[in-house]
Amino acid sequence: MKIWKKAIYGLCLLGSIGILSGCEKENSTGEKTTLTVGTIGDMPEIQKQAEWFNTTQDAIQLEIKVYEGDSVSGMKAEDVAKMEIATGKGTDIMVYDYWYAQSSVSGGIMQDLDIYMDQDETFQKDDYFTNILDAYKMADKQYVVPISFRISTYVGKEKLVGKEENWTVKELTECFDSLGEGAVLFPGDVNTVVFSYLATNSADNYINWGTGECSFDGESFIQLLEFANRFPDTFVYDEDLSLQKAFREEQALLYPVSVSDVYRTALVNCMFENEPVNYIGYPGVEGNGGIIANGSMVMGITTNCKEPEMAWQFVKTFLEEEYQDQIREYLPIHRGSLDKWLKEAQEIEYKENGEEKIKAETLFDGEESLGVTLITAEDAKQVLELIENATTLSAIDDELRNIIFEEATVYFAGDRKAEETAKIIQNRAKVYVGERVY
Repeated sequence: MKIWKKAIYGLCLLGSIGILSGCEKENSTGEKTTLTVGTIGDMPEIQKQAEWFNTTQDAIQLEIKVYEGDSVSGMKAEDVAKMEIATGKGTDIMVYDYWYAQSSVSGGIMQDLDIYMDQDETFQKDDYFTNILDAYKMADKQYVVPISFRISTYVGKEKLVGKEENWTVKELTECFDSLGEGAVLFPGDVNTVVFSYLATNSADNYINWGTGECSFDGESFIQLLEFANRFPDTFVYDEDLSLQKAFREEQALLYPVSVSDVYRTALVNCMFENEPVNYIGYPGVEGNGGIIANGSMVMGITTNCKEPEMAWQFVKTFLEEEYQDQIREYLPIHRGSLDKWLKEAQEIEYKENGEEKIKAETLFDGEESLGVTLITAEDAKQVLELIENATTLSAIDDELRNIIFEEATVYFAGDRKAEETAKIIQNRAKVYVGERVY
């Protein structure tokens, strides 16, 4: 099987591609059944994999349909695709990029992939991180599958944040207060940034896309508003500010971490000079407090497709171990592929001059970068724990994020109370989600 090493998107134009709507049955002349694969913007990786897939099939022909935003109506590409699928004129397979949001597939436009997974004797769900797959479910249906993913979390010195797996907003507040005057949550902690990082990034924690229920008017969200409002409107940087020093010398409480590769925990240990740390995560988020975020691609089969078993065969090629083994931009969803990467990362590689090769770096403006040449077994174990104990997905769209942020900004300006703000956000979000509930 020809496997393409990275899921690359948005790099080049696909050129002229034949576009067909829906599934076309093989006709009496023996022509192949045509399935269309819709993409949000140009995705050369999908085009390459489709071309390879076509060479292996006698009865199927894949063609690509690229969805773009409509400048006249102002509709985003996702909305254009969704409207076409809903009217029965859309694509058979849909591929979303890094900006996938759960609202993109609401409204009954996708088929439950569990049906095809369970019927396929060559596919074993236990080979995958099932908690990651489950996080993408809506109303207990697997309408889409992520090809890769990452974990967003917060880490701090164990002596400061404790050893617990997660925490509440109240516990975060008490922990921050214990640092005393002059401490910061993280460098650049103005009220809007603190709220954006802690609240809007974890907004899916307050939404049930299966039922349309929202809980933005609950105590936890109100506490987040109040906590963020304790920080200033502007942040004045000290010319001598050292981010590394701020965390090492306990001037800052939380270090934001995006675990998108197997080296991240090793780099964190370098940052804190191997002092014990705890990945405490987002306040109020279940599991380990970490949030599951999109990687390169998210895929599904639409209700327009009359040959879903055929479509599943194509989707499955991105989940197979041979393809997953090549993923390095984000974390592969296949357990075996990640295990191979973890083992590979524990071995030193050398340059031609005999020097040890630096495999990953963390860069800080105006400061010396931190690099690692390998990871330890303990680093690998930490990566797996962060993945396996994460349960909450972050995949809300910009419009809902803007609703939340817009109302919070009014609160930060002092024009209303936190409880009132939370109720307004709750009402607006409930209407928005209710219109898009699956």
